[in-house]
Amino acid sequence: MVAPVGPGDARSLPFQILVWATSESLRHTLQIGLELPDTIVRALPTAAEAEHANLPENVLCAVIALEKATASFDTDVGVIRKLRGSGVPIFALGAHLANWPIAVRCQVLLAGAQTIFESKSQAGLANLRETISRQMFERIRESEQRNNLREIMKQHGVVGESRAMLEVFQRVLRVSRLSDLPVMLHGESGTGKELLARAIHRLDPKRSRGPYVALNCSAVTKELAESELFGHRRGAFTGAEHSRKGLIRSADGGVLLLDEIGDLSLELQAKLLRVLQENRVLSVGEDEEVPVSVRVIVASHRDIPEMVRTGEFRGDLFHRLNVLCIEIPPLRERREDLWPLVSHFYEKYRELGTGLPLSAGRDFADALVGIALPGNARQVENLVRRAIAQKDDDTPLGLADLPREVLQSIVEPPLGRLSEDRSSGQTAREPDKSSDVSASLDSLLATSTGNLNQALEKCERVLLQMTFEKARGNQSQMAQMLGITPRSVYSKLRKYGLHLSR
Repeated sequence: MVAPVGPGDARSLPFQILVWATSESLRHTLQIGLELPDTIVRALPTAAEAEHANLPENVLCAVIALEKATASFDTDVGVIRKLRGSGVPIFALGAHLANWPIAVRCQVLLAGAQTIFESKSQAGLANLRETISRQMFERIRESEQRNNLREIMKQHGVVGESRAMLEVFQRVLRVSRLSDLPVMLHGESGTGKELLARAIHRLDPKRSRGPYVALNCSAVTKELAESELFGHRRGAFTGAEHSRKGLIRSADGGVLLLDEIGDLSLELQAKLLRVLQENRVLSVGEDEEVPVSVRVIVASHRDIPEMVRTGEFRGDLFHRLNVLCIEIPPLRERREDLWPLVSHFYEKYRELGTGLPLSAGRDFADALVGIALPGNARQVENLVRRAIAQKDDDTPLGLADLPREVLQSIVEPPLGRLSEDRSSGQTAREPDKSSDVSASLDSLLATSTGNLNQALEKCERVLLQMTFEKARGNQSQMAQMLGITPRSVYSKLRKYGLHLSR
């Protein structure tokens, strides 16, 4: 008998193959025909369960049997549509496919099925079995790769279990091998840009034995930045009592990280461009350039393409740097990484506490899920370190160890932020919305004193606010909805202060 699967059923089995068929005999046939090592065939009891089933991660695929000549055909296709959003591969089965109109087969594929197999021939079932076997081996390979990837991330101090962070580090592995190409890292403050830059250096087969040199461009003045980067000759300017070769030459054979590259002056951007083009550097006060071999990694939280558009950043330098770009998502878009981060920082700072708490409690991390974390991982680190330092007993870190302002922000979320009541599933506070767009625009224009730029900015702010609320603050979704890049979304949110209302 085929075992049913219901909502929340997460029984630990090697792999599950979900089956939908209206007839009991056909389900039994599929159970026998699809038996594979390390798998179990399970049936969706009703069509409604396809939409609401909580599918465990070990579901390998879904097989939907279609009965074209019966009244259940529309129901069968409806099951495919309902399962489409789960991300599980869907395979359809049908009898006498050669007699099916092309339009009907297209309907099945458009509903979400990857392939339609013939159910009335041994060859068709054999092809389905082979396809599922390949799917299983691919899943096993991907699982092994993810485990290996997590081990490498751990070796380099990178913490994350989310698919987003695994994809980021997978890209780090790829770009690290391209030793002579620059890398651009983009992400909000506290997302770990320098940590990834160090990982790229250590993983670079050509430059890992060379030096790693870093400069925060926002931490030095324009005058000092030139000397810091390019070096100077003794006596080149007042106070230059000794010659200095500069950070670019100090990084020769290795990696140079220029953090917050958006704060570098246009004049020094021009000099940096020449270094990248010619692999030569000219120190202040020198007459001849010196050859260098250095890999440049730049990082910024600012929207560099937008800065190019406004003339704040050189377009030619941006195109020279923007060869290998890695976008690091903010923590609010990968909340599943909160618990690994809390655990990691607890292990890092546990010796700070006099009471030596036994562990980091789950509710400590769960509380952070519901608040804005503009400081990302750095802010989580500070909260954990502060909690351990002030701990005076040996109980696990919990809600009582969080700062009062954090607890207050959970109880009273910022105005305009959507917070879900977990017990009822209802929205706790709805943002203000205008039901009359024309009236809203009239109101905006009336307060713009006839200035077109002011009116456009106000309209843009309203559109961003509406999109922000609809996408629940997910900037990747906002970018898709607005037809602009995630960097532009981030820049505009900062411009209007909307990122604070998440």
